[in-house]
Amino acid sequence: MNCPQCSSEIILKSSLAALVSCYHCASSLLIEPTGLKLSDIKSDVQSKSSLVAQGHDFIWRNQLFQPQGFVQLQYAEGYRKEWWVLDNQKNTFWLSEEDENFFLLQDKSLDENVPPWLTLQVNTQLQLAGKSWLVTEKQKYQYNGFQGQLPYLPNLTNALFYTYLTGENAETMMLIFEDETIYCRQGYWLDPFEIEVSA
Repeated sequence: MNCPQCSSEIILKSSLAALVSCYHCASSLLIEPTGLKLSDIKSDVQSKSSLVAQGHDFIWRNQLFQPQGFVQLQYAEGYRKEWWVLDNQKNTFWLSEEDENFFLLQDKSLDENVPPWLTLQVNTQLQLAGKSWLVTEKQKYQYNGFQGQLPYLPNLTNALFYTYLTGENAETMMLIFEDETIYCRQGYWLDPFEIEVSA
């Protein structure tokens, strides 16, 4: 497919992608059955050096991951990137990056009631998915921009309320509150020294 703005070739790496940014002109493009369509989604990505980069695979514990794109979120203290990554079997993951902290997570469904975001308190315990978790952080984010390919359209207007939970052996759970919907991602904190990046 080609960008409708500048005619550059767009190569989609996953059938799950719903949104892509043109590498050449930075246009936001919706992926539709009939082709690519210009989108009015604005992107104002703040660049900084990172271990992870689009187009450069990384290895964690002998498993290869391919970054497809990221959403950048802004909050009072700076920015956080949520990378959409695929493994060799095309399983989807989210790599959450803030400064030198990395969390590799997968979407999970929760069949139990989760307390409202406002009632969750840092340094308190929470029982979810049959495990005990420590509430370690709460943040309010706003959409700032995106690059690459994503499986969904970013939330542009509503604030996103995140809660970070930690368990045993570096296990991590992220709860994302958006209006009446709660999204859950579960996985692990990654030691940056265990991440091997391809050239």
